[in-house]
Amino acid sequence: MIKKKSQKHLDFILKDGELKDSYTNSILKSRWLESQQSYLSDAYEENLYLLLTMNGNKIFFSIKEVSENLNTSYDFVAERIRNNNIKSVKFGDRPMVNVKELVRIMTEGI
Repeated sequence: MIKKKSQKHLDFILKDGELKDSYTNSILKSRWLESQQSYLSDAYEENLYLLLTMNGNKIFFSIKEVSENLNTSYDFVAERIRNNNIKSVKFGDRPMVNVKELVRIMTEGI
């Protein structure tokens, strides 16, 4: 690691061929966060579109349908609903998951 002072008195660190300073790091971090948010937004929209087209514009899904879409077991989804990791609405005694919540899980995970 080599350190030297620049004209602006910022500490530059030469490590693995990269020139870094605190300002550059903050800009890189900001751009990375923006790209991640953009990626999640694009993935969310794509998952929403696919889910709506594959399921005939359904708004609510049963536990069985959620487990099929997530490729998980019925018990896994039911347990997450009981623990409030998956938001649901009850229709009578049947918990139903909104399409937006299902897309959120598909995009971000539980």
